[in-house]
Amino acid sequence: MKPDADAINSEAKLIMSRIIARRIAADPGIVNRGLAWYADWPLEDRATKPAVFWIETLEQGPEAVRRRLTARDEQAYWMRGASPLTFAHDLDCLRDVEFRRRIWRDAKRLVAMRMRRDLKAFSQGMMSRSEAIQRLGVSDYAELLVALGEADLRIPMPREAVIEEQAKVFVKFWKK
Repeated sequence: MKPDADAINSEAKLIMSRIIARRIAADPGIVNRGLAWYADWPLEDRATKPAVFWIETLEQGPEAVRRRLTARDEQAYWMRGASPLTFAHDLDCLRDVEFRRRIWRDAKRLVAMRMRRDLKAFSQGMMSRSEAIQRLGVSDYAELLVALGEADLRIPMPREAVIEEQAKVFVKFWKK
């Protein structure tokens, strides 16, 4: 099972956002430059949902911006895709194509490691079927089983007590 491009891109954006968050800690003026960047926009463009959220966040100050950049919720996910801070400061490394490729490769490796960890947890019975399907982004149990096979992992077995209880129920029905 190969990592999904959307998951890799999301992880890469998070890595870049963490770089920006560290830079803001060293230079809080980046937040003001982000606001100034939006000030140059036409009024109708500043009224878009991502712009409104970013302007509100930037107005709350550097710590609020750092928290929003590194948060792992849905709003932070889509706000990272529209971050003005990539353009609003002098962090040239984020514009460097080779640096961005390196970040993408690192993100791909992280996503693959996370998928392997989740598959292993499911295989060892430490994660439910529905949670594994959701976390791995597969469509159904069949796809999850294929991923287990590709990773050379076993299908999870019920605990011994559950198997014994099922055997007792089977014997009970068999005798009837």
